[in-house]
Amino acid sequence: MISLKRPYRYLAIAILLFLTVLSWHAETLAGQLTGSWTDSGGGATGVSVERSQGSAGTFTEVATTPATATSYTDTLLADGTTYCYRVRAFNATAYSSYSNTACGTTAQATILSVARTGTGSGVVISSQAGILCGTTCSATYGSGTGVTLTATPATGSTFAGWSGGGCTGTSSTCTVTVTGSTTVTATFTAIPAPAPVGLTITPAGSGSGTVSSSPAGITCGTTCSTTYSSGTGVTLTATPATGSTFAGWSGGGCTGTSSTCTVTVTASTTVTATFTAAPAPAPAPAPVGLTVTPAGSGTGTISSSPAGITCGTTCSGTYSSGTTLTLTAAADSGSTFTGWSGACTGSGSCSVTLTSNTQVTATFSQQTQTPPPPPAQQPQTLWISVSGKGTVSSSKGLKCSSTQGASNTCSASYTYGTPVTLTATVGAGNFSLTGWSGCTGNPCTVYMTSGQTVSATFSKGK
Repeated sequence: MISLKRPYRYLAIAILLFLTVLSWHAETLAGQLTGSWTDSGGGATGVSVERSQGSAGTFTEVATTPATATSYTDTLLADGTTYCYRVRAFNATAYSSYSNTACGTTAQATILSVARTGTGSGVVISSQAGILCGTTCSATYGSGTGVTLTATPATGSTFAGWSGGGCTGTSSTCTVTVTGSTTVTATFTAIPAPAPVGLTITPAGSGSGTVSSSPAGITCGTTCSTTYSSGTGVTLTATPATGSTFAGWSGGGCTGTSSTCTVTVTASTTVTATFTAAPAPAPAPAPVGLTVTPAGSGTGTISSSPAGITCGTTCSGTYSSGTTLTLTAAADSGSTFTGWSGACTGSGSCSVTLTSNTQVTATFSQQTQTPPPPPAQQPQTLWISVSGKGTVSSSKGLKCSSTQGASNTCSASYTYGTPVTLTATVGAGNFSLTGWSGCTGNPCTVYMTSGQTVSATFSKGK
């Protein structure tokens, strides 16, 4: 509920004139009035709008507007009823004086309905809000409102004309003034579809193939004729079968050898697609054989590129006439390759082009074996590993020590067969030799006929 401001002091902020122009807007429905005023002052924060039913009724505040507003629309009023209004400006502390009083009478509500008829379809829309028929085909307006209706036919229909409510003729628009419940009829007529026309495809020529269409309908071979709506553009595509070529179109405006042609069917039409058989290919030449024969006192293998020959195992193969093969000979250990004979010569790789059955011989010779010299006596390495606290010394000057909690590895090379005597010495602090590997006794002797590894472990408290 809006409370009134206390008018304890005159507010010289605005002089408000409440105009008596309370009239229907053409697009409004019944049950509302719009008033306007002019503001000739300043300093207001808002405008209070008061209403009474009839000129003798009691005024009550129905709304407040911003100070910048110059009009107010009162809605949800009773039809055919007189209401009076006055306004005054206010700020945080006071009101201005009231404006003059102005009265207006709401219009009487009337219903406008639209009916659609005929063999066709379409929509009717009102320029004033309310009618969208199709969906909403009736609305309520104030008596005397002029409503403009517009008819729009759907695809495949035409607008045939208006009737009722004073609307006549075939213009797409009609304005009706509603003074009572009114029905306006809009008639739509379906446009008759054109008669279908036929399209026929005739395959011709010494070859074969298929013809298909877009839109679908033709799949020739199987379906070589169908009907379409007059004026339809049909794209035909020719696909030759294996062993045939497409030679060209004729008829229906189609020419040339492109695989596609578009024909617009306006009457029965025949299009010919010609396919020509491709000449039979020449017979392939008969295959020819290659045989490789190993010879000589030695042994080895012969391989080919392209593959087919792996001799020792496979020493003959069959190839297409005109094939060029490269033969490679590899002598076994103890043998040497001494050369080719037959279709190849020399001792390198052999390249032969096969136009008839061909023979190639590969000769290997056994090598004379020379016994290898005895192996040289190489120096041998002695490795000494010490862990714990102690020292291992050799008679040849090698000495290897480790401290408590550590380990050490030492090495030296000696002439093959050299005897080396090793002595283990325990470190101070209650240590003893607890492990000895690669040697027996202390001291011990190793002979350097091969690499040797000796390890000594010294432990405390043993």
